[in-house]
Amino acid sequence: MKLQTKMKRGFTLIELLVVIAIIAVLIALLLPAVQQAREAARRSDCKNKMKQIGIGVHTYHEAFLTFPPGYIVPTASTNATGGGYSWLTYALPSMDQAPLYKKLNTLAEPTSAVVNNGTTNQTLVSTVLPAFRCPSDVGENQVAGTVVAGTTWGTSNYVGNFGVGVPQNQYTAVGAPISASNTTARVVQGIFGQNSRIRIRDIRDGTTNVMLAMERRMPRASAEWPVLGNSALFGTYASFWAGFSGNNPGAILGTTHEDPGGGTGGYAGSCFSLGSNLSSGTYTANQPCPATTAAASPLKINKAPTTVVAPATAQQALTGAIVEYVSVGSSSYHPGGTQILLGDGSVRFVSDSVEIQTWMNLSRRADGMVLGEF
Repeated sequence: MKLQTKMKRGFTLIELLVVIAIIAVLIALLLPAVQQAREAARRSDCKNKMKQIGIGVHTYHEAFLTFPPGYIVPTASTNATGGGYSWLTYALPSMDQAPLYKKLNTLAEPTSAVVNNGTTNQTLVSTVLPAFRCPSDVGENQVAGTVVAGTTWGTSNYVGNFGVGVPQNQYTAVGAPISASNTTARVVQGIFGQNSRIRIRDIRDGTTNVMLAMERRMPRASAEWPVLGNSALFGTYASFWAGFSGNNPGAILGTTHEDPGGGTGGYAGSCFSLGSNLSSGTYTANQPCPATTAAASPLKINKAPTTVVAPATAQQALTGAIVEYVSVGSSSYHPGGTQILLGDGSVRFVSDSVEIQTWMNLSRRADGMVLGEF
């Protein structure tokens, strides 16, 4: 009598390959969804951080009846490397960072190495504050200073709204204050500028129609802005929460239009003439620059750094074509656009395909122009 034994049958090679193929297809289908879910969570976290900044800025307004100054330069105008403290620095006590603010000696330069309260400003401005870093941005948390040796800056993804034109303080060269003709040209049309005292009542277009702050992404390999503003319009420069060195408040402020018309180095702002009162909002001309290649230089959202022009030829390049990447604009690593903080404290996502006129109108607090869809 023969015993019959059953042979266990395994997978054939073809069956195994089919199973592997099915698993690969499922992974290919699920991976983008997982990545999108993660980015949605990061974007939501970023939005909440911007809301907290809005609460902090409005808390400051409640206490002092004005928004924080965009920046204050504590030293004499002959010191072109001193820089100034940013609007985020003055909002620190309203954002659970009062101990850090109290240690800062705001009567001295941000880059001061003089010991005060047991530490130095140089040490304090290097503090990494997660509240000012967007989780979608994997750029550097600290950037070494090049203007003042020994300084390291804590970075930030959130810059205040200057309006239109390039923000620049009182230096045009090392040790030389700017001329009187160029002083009024850079009067802030947004919310934050040099020694600004903008109040809610100055936002005549309505707080829901004007930006307080915008996002700016960190370049993969970033550096501190150089001393002079003209050389920082184009390049991979970082943004900081504490302030800046030298002549570059663009490290803490953002703009929607570079406005190169009518002035040396593209700063004069002749296309956006203003009254001399910083907070009056009484403009003598509200229209954008004429539609010429030299003057039409809107800073579009999320323009990739495909063209980085050398500082010496930056302005000349604008006469031929709009340069793709300008440091003083707004950008983010969120696909398709960037987030902005509005004057009422709300946060909106703005597509990078938004109409440029609408984008510019969002940055001006009292231009009286009808705001388009965004």
